[in-house]
Amino acid sequence: MDELFPSGSKGLLVLAACVACASCDRGAATVSTQGARPVGQGGSAALRIAALAPALNEALFAVGCGARVVLRDPASDFPAAVRRLPSTNPFALAIEHIAAFSPDLVLLNHVDVRRARGLERLGPRVISFDPQSVAAVLEAIEAIGRLCDARPAAERLVGRLRHELAAVAAGVQSRRRPSVYVELDGSNPQQPWTVGSRSFIADLVRRAGGRPLFESVARAAWQVNAEAVLRAAPEVIVLSVPWTARAAARRGLLLRPGWAQVPALREGRIIDGLDPALLSRPGPRLVEGVAALARALHPAAFGALPAAEQARLPWRPR
Repeated sequence: MDELFPSGSKGLLVLAACVACASCDRGAATVSTQGARPVGQGGSAALRIAALAPALNEALFAVGCGARVVLRDPASDFPAAVRRLPSTNPFALAIEHIAAFSPDLVLLNHVDVRRARGLERLGPRVISFDPQSVAAVLEAIEAIGRLCDARPAAERLVGRLRHELAAVAAGVQSRRRPSVYVELDGSNPQQPWTVGSRSFIADLVRRAGGRPLFESVARAAWQVNAEAVLRAAPEVIVLSVPWTARAAARRGLLLRPGWAQVPALREGRIIDGLDPALLSRPGPRLVEGVAALARALHPAAFGALPAAEQARLPWRPR
């Protein structure tokens, strides 16, 4: 799953990734971080990589293998250097187009089994990742490091990220965990997109000191009936929207029948100022997202915050 926005072409592209990844561990063309076979066994280090998801490119650049990337997906925009690379649509794999860049490794965050197997017949290894927890995201980063012969750098990075997660865990350990509804896409207000227990976003919420509203639902992402959210009465709402869309998204929530009585709306506990990429990309910056959400949910647990960050909190420390 990668970042999701409530409207616009980029949102549609990313929502497609969310739906695809909900089932990409079934019938994967090669391997998955949560599949039947381990990642990164066999073969030499990749020298020419087609990385077709934002989180994959972020991981490759973070472990020092960015120079080996020859092809990206259109949504990959971090770090800035990746924007200079040519792109292709990962949801309709054009085998001939990808083959023209002569990759020896193709990395995906979803799988079109038929086309992926077609790619393999042309030579490159094709590896799919479907991390459904924060721990699995870290394992995927380590696997990517092994694939491009950057294992020490990947292990150092993951070690630092685990240290940061431990610091967040210590901060929220004794705090009450509010119920948190994460809305990925509210363009259909009667059936907005949210997450279940099989999404790494649900694990992110837990690690940040919240309780996912639909953690009993064994799905990654799906369209929930708006009345079900109303009945569940979330204490906090997290909107995964760009900064420019936050005001419209808030207004949209209040226009839904009965939602004015939802505790999160009644008490003004809406978190909509976080960078959606930090919450919805299963890559190195996800840990930054855990910390940012933890500070928003439990600001008093993390001491004084910079004035600019205080201004973006959904409510003041108590």
